[in-house]
Amino acid sequence: MKNSLKINNLILRSLFSSSNGILDSYSVFKKIRVSFPEFIKSTNTLEKHGYITLDGILLTITIAGREHILKDNNASTLGVKNWRETPQSMLGHKLDVDYKYVPSIRLLDPQLQSQEKNNIDIFDILMRE
Repeated sequence: MKNSLKINNLILRSLFSSSNGILDSYSVFKKIRVSFPEFIKSTNTLEKHGYITLDGILLTITIAGREHILKDNNASTLGVKNWRETPQSMLGHKLDVDYKYVPSIRLLDPQLQSQEKNNIDIFDILMRE
């Protein structure tokens, strides 16, 4: 069973993403894949809050519903994403700009390895790029 707020947001997002903001209720029901009682409960809740209007079988998103989706989308994208930060234990020391680094041949690009087998100097190739 999905959370009712999540179902409400799925309904609003599917209406928001439609070309004219109008879909029949069966299409929305099939798109969000929840049980029918949960779908009816969520559509009634959204209609009471003024986010959608129900006209027969057609669901229409209102201006308030569009604003709610846009605000919800901004709130979810502006949050701090801790999973993107690299842990301190994974960070190594930074190399100096003048540090002489020699790459491991087995870790090089396969194209460079094949050129190395043909007696072409890999360092000349790296310096050209």
